[in-house]
Amino acid sequence: MIRLAATLALFLSIVFTSCMKGSSGTGDPNPYRPIQKDTVSTGQMWGLTIGETSSNIYTMLQDIRTEKQISYLGVVGNVFSDLSQIQEKIPLYNSLFMDETAGTPTGIQLGFEASKVKLIYMNNGTPLSKWPSINDFQNGITIGDSISTLYDKLVAIKNVAVYGDKLQRLSLFDKNLTAPFDPGMTGSTQWQVVTTTVNKRWQLLELNFSSGTLASIYYTLYENY
Repeated sequence: MIRLAATLALFLSIVFTSCMKGSSGTGDPNPYRPIQKDTVSTGQMWGLTIGETSSNIYTMLQDIRTEKQISYLGVVGNVFSDLSQIQEKIPLYNSLFMDETAGTPTGIQLGFEASKVKLIYMNNGTPLSKWPSINDFQNGITIGDSISTLYDKLVAIKNVAVYGDKLQRLSLFDKNLTAPFDPGMTGSTQWQVVTTTVNKRWQLLELNFSSGTLASIYYTLYENY
């Protein structure tokens, strides 16, 4: 599932309280309400066993993805400052967020689907067909580009002073569950699992890790107004 600026920002700030574009259309700043909560620190939930390694938990999530209708796996804190750190990781995720260290309205968000760039948005919600939008810039990222070409284009963009600052902070949050495990996920202290909305209800599992093993699960069932 592809989600960009408005939806992901709203989702993380309101629901997770702790990635894409869209709106609830209700005008309500918090269109969800929790109706059931649970915490698991021993045993298991959904077959996810406390004490299992992060790589095994990932395999389990892949196995139950269809049954539980998992629509999103977010990896908290999966942020980088060097392009070389994400070269092999980009194909393992559904999106890439790029911005200056402090964060700006003109940061860039890329959404992927079927190994291609599907969407390009600025943080302020403006859709783009190409970034940078310089007509004669051969290394611009364009909707439809293969993900395999993305890293080389980013390297070229990094060398253009006016755009290079947008690659100071590189965020890979939305994990593609059909892709292999990213060993770097072991360093994250929390993964967030969200299910598809059915009859206005959806589920959030916050998987908390310590030293690379599952330490606890926070479960919340939400209902949309």
